[in-house]
Amino acid sequence: IEMEHKTHKIIYTSDVHADMKAFEKLFSHATARGAYSVILGGDLSSGNEINPVTQKKFFSETFPRLVEQFKMASEADIYFVMGNDDCKTNIPVIEQNHGKLWNHLYNRRVKIGNGFQVVGYPYVPISPFTVKDFEKFDKRPQEISRLKKMLSGDNLVQYGASLSGEISDEKEGWKPFKFNRKNVIDTIEQDLESALFTENPQRTIYVFHSPPHQTYLDV
Repeated sequence: IEMEHKTHKIIYTSDVHADMKAFEKLFSHATARGAYSVILGGDLSSGNEINPVTQKKFFSETFPRLVEQFKMASEADIYFVMGNDDCKTNIPVIEQNHGKLWNHLYNRRVKIGNGFQVVGYPYVPISPFTVKDFEKFDKRPQEISRLKKMLSGDNLVQYGASLSGEISDEKEGWKPFKFNRKNVIDTIEQDLESALFTENPQRTIYVFHSPPHQTYLDV
């Protein structure tokens, strides 16, 4: 991005899933390219299995160590948002290093470069997957005809999505969870209408974990 005739170089990636070789390549590439900022778009911590305890160790030990090593060779700032494979229960651990080792973009705007801000959003529409920590109904219920409802449903969830699953819990590990399509009070649409996202869009970088609608990644 161009900031007052000076190029602010950003390296961006997503879905690293605790792959140490991928993290090493990322930070090595950012150092070699002289990046001013590194942005991660979610799913940092989960490998083959989504485990809150394993992820807590990643965010409290492994990731801080990787960032500290990177900062020995680079002055770039780290920005990231969690993804639907990252356990929400580990937010307090992540917050301990916000403003120190990294910038956690959940529910906040953060300065990036000169005159710009960055904001992140980890939630995705309800999916076929089990973990529901960062899932929400996409839009508010819309009035549709009875025939259309019979033929195509109520348009609240994508085909194949599961309303039932689990959410992470610090004490119990996992707790059963089920979305109630008859009581839709919390949606992605509603969140994106808040001042956090609508303020000064021309000077805002948006980092969403969910792919843009009707793109090749939006499956």
